[in-house]
Amino acid sequence: MSRSSLAWGFVDLANQPDVLTDDDSWFARGSRRLRRRFDVRAAVRRVAFSAPAIAQITAAALVSYLIAYAVLGHTNPVVAIVVVISSLGLQRDARPRVLVETSLGMVMGIAVSEGWLLIFGPGVWQLGCVLILVLVAGRFFSPSNSFAVIAAIQAALVQVLPVPDGGPFMRSVDGLVAAAVALIFTALIPRDARRGPQRAARKLFGEWNDALSSLASALNLGDETSAERALQRLRQTQKILDDWDESLESAQALARISPFARRHAAELAELGTVLNYMDLATRNLRVITRRAMFKVQDGVARPRLGQLIVSLSSGVVQLGKSVEDPALRETARENLELVVPRLDPQRSGVQDSLGDVAIVLSLRPMLVDLLCAAGASPDEARHLLPPLD
Repeated sequence: MSRSSLAWGFVDLANQPDVLTDDDSWFARGSRRLRRRFDVRAAVRRVAFSAPAIAQITAAALVSYLIAYAVLGHTNPVVAIVVVISSLGLQRDARPRVLVETSLGMVMGIAVSEGWLLIFGPGVWQLGCVLILVLVAGRFFSPSNSFAVIAAIQAALVQVLPVPDGGPFMRSVDGLVAAAVALIFTALIPRDARRGPQRAARKLFGEWNDALSSLASALNLGDETSAERALQRLRQTQKILDDWDESLESAQALARISPFARRHAAELAELGTVLNYMDLATRNLRVITRRAMFKVQDGVARPRLGQLIVSLSSGVVQLGKSVEDPALRETARENLELVVPRLDPQRSGVQDSLGDVAIVLSLRPMLVDLLCAAGASPDEARHLLPPLD
């Protein structure tokens, strides 16, 4: 600090060391790390996606509680709420088998624990014995790990909570009431059963469109980076296919029990056909992309193969749109059929390169799968392929 500063009675802050630099730097790094790990938009999307399930769970829990409390006269029907919430869940899995299995697991845990409590009373060793018994029974009766776990949780709650008025088996009655309410709410609340499968299908076709674009660029420019990008996107599609399969199974189960979803049964069956063939086509596209990535390592442009992929993309785009508008499936089929005659190495002009010929030949089974996804039968699709000399 200078003498002139002391003389005038103030501190020259500009010349002082910044003692907050380390703290500010730590805070800034922490803020950046938090922003990277917590995506606000993704969080909002999660809440919006779960909003119908949240409303359903809340309404079902209230109805179950009111039935147990006001109709049956149970003074503290905690189980009626817990079983409903656990049975419905936020996964929005409407398969009756899963819902019934979850409910039965909880009711089994409650009933076994109440019977043990009635015979041996409460205590530490009683709790341990009940948990062992329920977990063993859960693993014996169901291959699902969650079945045994949820049964054990309910059994433990019965052991540690006070016995309600009316006797211990009142909680078993509450569990049965809650299971019935959960099933009724699943079946009778109006919803569009197609929404989940369509959402997964849109994601898959979005990945397909991006992968085909990158693959075409790789072949047109001889760019290995674009081929790697296409393969990376295709490797991410397996989870999307699994989500599509799970959501479709749930939607079809809902269509069997819900009068509101039953009208979509035929369309859901078509989505199942599209899923099966798109699964096969995706596997084939991964193989094609790997071969293309190996070929473009030489840096040589292959515009004929690139244009073949571009011409294929138009049909895939229409096929993706047909998920929500089935009338476009015929348009997608027509666009794909225009590509089929070019799946001959000589007509494609690549007969002089064995590697390029292998890529064209690999496109043939993939086109068959895509045509079947667009509504053609396997025999019709194979009949369209040009003969090989």
